[in-house]
Amino acid sequence: MLKRNFCFSFVILLLTCISLGAQDIVSAQETYTIIITQLKGNNLSAENQALLNSIPLLLKESISAITTHHLDPEEISALREEAVNTKLIQVYENLRDKKKDRDQLPYSQSSSSQKSEYQKQIEGYLDEIREIKAYPLENIQVKEILPVSLLRPQKKGELFAPPEFSPLTYTKENNGDLLLTGSIEEIFGYFYLQIRLYDRLKAKLILDYNNSGEASDIIEELSELKAQVIPLVLGREYGRLSILPSDPKAFVFLNGSFAGIGKTEIPFIEPGDYSIEVAQKGFETKKLAVTLKKGDEIELAVDLTALDFGQVALNSEPSEAMVYENSQYIGMTPLVINKLDTANQILLKKEGYQDKSLTVDKNSSDQLNIPLLLEGESLSELQQKKRNDFYFAFGFFLLSLPVSFFLDVYSKDYYDYYRSNFFYLSEGDQETFFNTSNGFRISQWAAWAVSGGLAANMLWQLYLYIDSTNKLVD
Repeated sequence: MLKRNFCFSFVILLLTCISLGAQDIVSAQETYTIIITQLKGNNLSAENQALLNSIPLLLKESISAITTHHLDPEEISALREEAVNTKLIQVYENLRDKKKDRDQLPYSQSSSSQKSEYQKQIEGYLDEIREIKAYPLENIQVKEILPVSLLRPQKKGELFAPPEFSPLTYTKENNGDLLLTGSIEEIFGYFYLQIRLYDRLKAKLILDYNNSGEASDIIEELSELKAQVIPLVLGREYGRLSILPSDPKAFVFLNGSFAGIGKTEIPFIEPGDYSIEVAQKGFETKKLAVTLKKGDEIELAVDLTALDFGQVALNSEPSEAMVYENSQYIGMTPLVINKLDTANQILLKKEGYQDKSLTVDKNSSDQLNIPLLLEGESLSELQQKKRNDFYFAFGFFLLSLPVSFFLDVYSKDYYDYYRSNFFYLSEGDQETFFNTSNGFRISQWAAWAVSGGLAANMLWQLYLYIDSTNKLVD
């Protein structure tokens, strides 16, 4: 019995130590939740009922672009007090349960011992309550920047129903931190709009916007309302920065961190000094400094200067293959591309042929002719095909050589006969032999030109054959 009581006492003591050791208080707030409701309507005609939803939805569209909320000192203080109260409630509940368990024990010698142990634990909870109340608020950890979450109603629709009674109680019951609500009243074709923002952490109204006029005026002047709402949702003042590089594929960095590709807009940027870097392969990197003030909307056009490393005339066999540069389509062969100071990955694609990848840099040849393999074709088959093409070209060249020789012989024969029998021939025969000789001579020149073209083709086919051999070896 004594051994059992000792074990029970040890367990109770251990639980008490664990409970007393959990003295670090941390705020459980992980997100900043916003609730947007429909407007309350008063005397609205049927055709204007849509304003109950359209105005909050227009505001929601602007708010949805905001990703973070910066807590101000008042909100941080409220979260710290909330963390303390949450911890106290937890300990008070444990204390209540422990007292209840103690009071339910039957009266006996063994229960008296257990009651004593329960009392020790109850005193431990009381000590913990005193420690929590004395805990320095400034030591409570709070995330000062929270991701913004737009709460969606459980029922269908984009907006919550407007609160019937206390807006702050409504916000707390729906687990929100900020409530955007309001009302609109129609009086003889004119409208009175009221938009209100309630902050649960500050437990007060933080924006009371009023406007009146025709429906079109109310909608047009919402930009003024947005300019008041956005800083409250952000928790700070802001500006807008747009960066427009001349190359749409340029990389944009802000204060050393990646910000975007091509046209980059930063809509809710904190006022201050910023360094901007715009970089792209084949262009000089541009570095800029800008100072953004509250409410500024700055647009920077950045003109990049191309680095001149020359160009590559890229062709494929067959032509009209699609060319991708670093996974982006840039055209079809034949195509001229710029050499870059770094390796540039090129991919050729053509239906019915195997994809071909290659690397182009500043040391690449000025002209590249890339043979494409048919689907299922191997390099050895390509080599055999190129060898046969060379043999055919060589054969046609050889066959063309005798033609020039025979035309030269016939031209000389007719010309020699014309000269040796000039005085014995009639004028008509003289003209016939002379023109015939010239005709064979001109045909000989044409044959030489054909042979030259066939020789060039033979050398080209020889080059392609050697190139395919090198590819096979590689």
